[in-house]
Amino acid sequence: GGRVSGFLSYTLSRSERNDAGTWRLFDYDQTHILTVASSVQLGRGWAIGGTFRLVTGNPETPVVGGVYDGDVDAYRPLYGAINSARSSAFHRLDLRVDKQFELLGHRAAAYLDLQNAYNHANREGTEYSFDYTERADVPGLPLIPSLGVKGEL
Repeated sequence: GGRVSGFLSYTLSRSERNDAGTWRLFDYDQTHILTVASSVQLGRGWAIGGTFRLVTGNPETPVVGGVYDGDVDAYRPLYGAINSARSSAFHRLDLRVDKQFELLGHRAAAYLDLQNAYNHANREGTEYSFDYTERADVPGLPLIPSLGVKGEL
């Protein structure tokens, strides 16, 4: 409460699956999740805030090569052990500034959000060459500004 507010959250979790007596990481295991959020009321209806998130990358099954399938005239991937690799950690900073005001006797606000404020290219996936000998990261969303107005009746 008051002029400054915020929270710090940390989650330690392990999600595993038992496949016929063999334990492995579950597809959506995120062992560490850190979130820090804060906002400051500047006065005269102005406020600024931000949220930083750091999350362990998801488990993934690595592609270890490719084999040519003459029946379909294409290469098929050869996979390693299920979920034996992990994508890189995800981190992002979101920022917001808003101004609250009265409009025709109702509360309203205008805001500017910056998602991924430092434009970090978080890895969202992997793409492979036709024969699976080369791989490249597929980046997530870039910096996304969002300008808006909201009102309350």
